[in-house]
Amino acid sequence: MGWDVLNEPRCPGCDAADVAARDNFLTTMVATLKAAAPNQLAFSGTEGSFPPGDPNVAYNPGAGAQCEGEQWTQEIGKFDVATAHIYERQMEGLRYMNYRKPDFNQYVQYLHKKLQLYADLAAGQGRPFAVEEFGLSYRFFGEEERKVVFAVVADALIAAKRAGKNMMGAMFWNADDGKADVGGYNVYLARTPTGAYIGLGGAAANTSNNTTRIRSSTSGGGGGGIQMSSSTVSATAASGRRKLLNAASTAKSTAKRASNDADTVVSYEPANMATTKLYGLEHKVGAAGTTVTTTNGQQQQQQMPQLHHHRQLEQVVVNPSDDYEDGFRRGPQRETCANAAAYTWSIATIETTVDVGKYRAMVAGKDIVDVIAEACKLLNE
Repeated sequence: MGWDVLNEPRCPGCDAADVAARDNFLTTMVATLKAAAPNQLAFSGTEGSFPPGDPNVAYNPGAGAQCEGEQWTQEIGKFDVATAHIYERQMEGLRYMNYRKPDFNQYVQYLHKKLQLYADLAAGQGRPFAVEEFGLSYRFFGEEERKVVFAVVADALIAAKRAGKNMMGAMFWNADDGKADVGGYNVYLARTPTGAYIGLGGAAANTSNNTTRIRSSTSGGGGGGIQMSSSTVSATAASGRRKLLNAASTAKSTAKRASNDADTVVSYEPANMATTKLYGLEHKVGAAGTTVTTTNGQQQQQQMPQLHHHRQLEQVVVNPSDDYEDGFRRGPQRETCANAAAYTWSIATIETTVDVGKYRAMVAGKDIVDVIAEACKLLNE
């Protein structure tokens, strides 16, 4: 049917010249593919990040996502099919959650919004949209949460088909027949669906009596965050998420408390400010060094982005050492870029459009292969 020109062609923390080289490579590969196989489709293979200055940058999963070197909206026209890879692990710690990541219920609202956003942007340029990868790792969440994610994506696809919209496909990661699962995403398809009724295509999505929302906030220096009430997840899921968060390198707004965990507390004194640009992101840098105090009491001088007033530096770049699937994404250039981005980035307002409780009830006691089977049936009617 088609080819990805490259799987996840990111360029983390790259400067303008390297991003331009990446874009030129993608253009060249599309032309090469179409010359060799004119009747096959060229898929973008991209994850779906928006760069600095893009009108949709607030819909990124965190401040650092704009440092991936992708230009999703601008790149759509190069390809026959626009794609996105959407995972919970892409979510970054957000300032007004004390640099915690969103919980499961919050992530589902974000996922649903992103599916709509990507489809609309692709439609605006006359392209179909496919969720080329999605899933949820059981290393951090339970099976019930994973079934909810599959059902939400399936319902979005079913609704698009019924409405004649351009969301044309969704592919989960990863179908398997029993091999070892390193990342926790495998869905074993050897078992036969039971025929249990799920109820896809109903009203669980787009309806909710809740007023909970993901929203931006500009108080306290302009950082973005998610402000929502906490939700209930399985004990396995909560334990897994804590493992992820505890492994993260975090700088919080708690400099006055004793630091006896893995956090790094950063503070500074006011200094003369100068405007500079780092990887396309304008920020303020003080002439004096910043004192970084680590948990073992060591100090070192670093030149760090600073705000116009005295406060603790509140920024995190999540790079959990135990996340096999995500560790390769990060590097010092991206980390520097993400730290700079955090001063001006805020997450967009995202209303609650999915009744997660209804989805939990729909999939409770059912096998994930039943969710997949019912989705396929409805999509082929």
